[in-house]
Amino acid sequence: IQIELEQEADNLLFENEHMLGTKPMQVDVLITKRDAEKHIRKNIGQIFKKYNLIEYKSPDDYVCINDYHKVLGYAHFFLADTAHVNEIGYEEISISFVSLTYPQKLIKYIVSKGCEVEKKEEGIYYVYGEQFAIQILVCSGLSEESNLWLRNLTNKIKETATVEKLAQEYEKHKENKLYSSVMDILIRANVAKFNEVKNMCEALK
Repeated sequence: IQIELEQEADNLLFENEHMLGTKPMQVDVLITKRDAEKHIRKNIGQIFKKYNLIEYKSPDDYVCINDYHKVLGYAHFFLADTAHVNEIGYEEISISFVSLTYPQKLIKYIVSKGCEVEKKEEGIYYVYGEQFAIQILVCSGLSEESNLWLRNLTNKIKETATVEKLAQEYEKHKENKLYSSVMDILIRANVAKFNEVKNMCEALK
């Protein structure tokens, strides 16, 4: 290639084995269905395929256009990084972007590409027109009834009633390490608000 382009060489920089990023490629969560044909009933998992890539943004961050391209790239790499050619099909992969707030610029960009964005229910948006099944989960818009923990995975809990509900639910599951871990994170991120209700739940105290 350098020989073919030698007349333009003064305007070109050639780098062999160029790294395509400053960090290793890693998606936040990979969820694999043991039975690919079995439908997931939970609202946030209804889009799930055999392999499901989850990209989660912290409460102080948001899903931007670069994040969108990055995770699409991860999905393509996931397709390619197999022992056999075409071992996994694009129809076996879903992508979920999880953000506290509605990513308005990203949605506008997706629509400008000719894709369609459909609101399936509160806080859940499906993207149609890409190779992969894609959903955008907006935590602040999710139903507290259906998605109490994901909705409130934030450092911005404002309602005492929400903290009381979390404490009540935690009381039922206090022996479960997953609930303990999430509750620990929530308390550390919302200390003042949890101090208001610490006397209502012995496990929380």
